[in-house]
Amino acid sequence: MRISFTQLEISKRSGNSYELIMNFDVDPVPSATDPVNLQYAIYDEHNQIITTLVLGYRKYPIGSNVYPQFTTTSKNVRVVAWLTDDTLIRTYDIFSTTGAKEFNRISDVAIKTIPLIISPIIPPPTPPTPPPVMTPPEPTPAPVAEPTPVGNLNPYQLTTTINPKWILLAVVGVGILSAIIFIMRRRA
Repeated sequence: MRISFTQLEISKRSGNSYELIMNFDVDPVPSATDPVNLQYAIYDEHNQIITTLVLGYRKYPIGSNVYPQFTTTSKNVRVVAWLTDDTLIRTYDIFSTTGAKEFNRISDVAIKTIPLIISPIIPPPTPPTPPPVMTPPEPTPAPVAEPTPVGNLNPYQLTTTINPKWILLAVVGVGILSAIIFIMRRRA
């Protein structure tokens, strides 16, 4: 008999805990009502067994999935699967199980190594969006004040009262400016 993987996927559960999704084809195809005896073992990158069916095999209806779970720090695992009959070859102790069973293998062996480092899905880079086109706001004209009509007055006839301090400041300023001009002309 021949056995081959039709599906073998890895799913990380948490930390170093994983779950496989396995599905197989068998040739010749057994009847749909007669499941085959499936045995599998999973090894780490150092060829140490991580998990197996310690009771020897499980009934596998063709087309159904198998979901073994295991914990490892390995970067990849090797999955090995085969079919057995009901003939017991030996019993042995493995992991914490006493009396694990090995049955007679009746098929070839399906082997596949898969990485456990699941790379994150990185979306393709998106081109940078151009900055929005900023149109300067339309300047709003300042309101123009309408001149208030004062009548027909002559500006020379207007009288204003000027503070005497400003008059004194203007006289002193003109005096200082005159002194500076006088000194500058002498030096030249």
